[in-house]
Amino acid sequence: MRRPVRVTLSEYGKPYDLAVIANAVHEPVSRVALQFEKASLRLQHVAKTASPPLILNETGVRAIDIAGVLRVSDSIELEIAPKFLDSSAESWREDFFLAALISRYGHILPREALRSSRTTRAELSSLIAGALVSMYEKVQRLPLRTYSRRFVDEFSGDGELEPEDAVLPTENGYLQEIVEFTSRNSYNGVIHCAANSLPHVSDAGVAARLRRMQVRLGKQLPINARGLKRPRVPSRFRVWQPLYQLSRQIVRNSGVSLLPGAFAAPGFVVNTWRMWEDLLTVGLRIGVKDAAVAPQMLSRLGSRRAESSGKDQDLLVVPDFTFADKATGTVLLLADAKYKTRVDSELRMSEADVYEALAFATATGCNEVILLYPRGAITDKTHEQPGEVAIAERVKIGKVQIIAATVVVSGLSSRGGLARFARNVGYAINVTLAIRRSEVSGF
Repeated sequence: MRRPVRVTLSEYGKPYDLAVIANAVHEPVSRVALQFEKASLRLQHVAKTASPPLILNETGVRAIDIAGVLRVSDSIELEIAPKFLDSSAESWREDFFLAALISRYGHILPREALRSSRTTRAELSSLIAGALVSMYEKVQRLPLRTYSRRFVDEFSGDGELEPEDAVLPTENGYLQEIVEFTSRNSYNGVIHCAANSLPHVSDAGVAARLRRMQVRLGKQLPINARGLKRPRVPSRFRVWQPLYQLSRQIVRNSGVSLLPGAFAAPGFVVNTWRMWEDLLTVGLRIGVKDAAVAPQMLSRLGSRRAESSGKDQDLLVVPDFTFADKATGTVLLLADAKYKTRVDSELRMSEADVYEALAFATATGCNEVILLYPRGAITDKTHEQPGEVAIAERVKIGKVQIIAATVVVSGLSSRGGLARFARNVGYAINVTLAIRRSEVSGF
């Protein structure tokens, strides 16, 4: 079987010529285009994008609003790098795999069976273990049970007896066949084996959840080649299918990376700008200690009137994050997640972003607004850690100051990466809050 071709796109980047892809996989261009169209509709549903995220035209195919690694067809794999990262950047796949686990708008695609290579990195094992446990915890209330037959020798009559066995019992009892509806089956056996075969799970919390999962699954029969070949769980337990599919891949190839290679790994996809909001929400809630953090808080900017009906309606604005003093409730700082960084351009606040920030400041009475943009680590600054904040631009309009700042996303999947992200981005906000408190109090 021919190895699949991996196509690499950059989000909002240049189109990739379909003719080149068709030539590489030895298929007609029309068929390749149809495969990408079907993949685009599937991604729209999975990632909850407003429109199909793969755009096809006469120049080729390009991607918008998503990042990830997935399968288009048996012969084509597709990876889409986020627009603020170079597609050759190290570990971006693992970083966004973690983001897919964190975000409401990220999804693991266990059926993809993508080409991958072996790795000794404990961090990826922890990420895949986290995905496995999260999937299990969502479906554990519906135990995966099947009917099975077994023969026992006992004097209590719980099963079916042959006439001769009823007349001539063995020393241990009657030989009888018992039909059970049990969770001890080949499907749970594969899942249990997957939980037991992940190497080097360095995250203590994930490792503990993994052990609890194994205990709840109970003792299982040893898996065999026939059991591992079963591609699907029974239809009444279809909610277990993603977990079972991921488990099969783990059992077949323990310890994989998401780089192309000879093994198989799950795919993933994220709705990028929504993922950035979710990632900041997690980081700021953990990292900010000096203020109350309120995501998506409505604020009244003014009113609007429909002349035809004469009715007035509130005109509302919604900054992504509002930081208020815990004691007084005074709004000290506003922050908004912006997903507009490009790897090939310098960051500059757009006029629309400035006007929106002014509306936030007017509605809340807060004169400090910070806009947070994602970026990758600069390769020649190896000391940069996830979550580090750098100010790129300041705009002053009257008493209102609007700050554009970049936040390093690279390295999330490294050991303790998410904790460092929260600590660093939280530190930057805490420093800004301290300055704002002194300004508000007049000291």
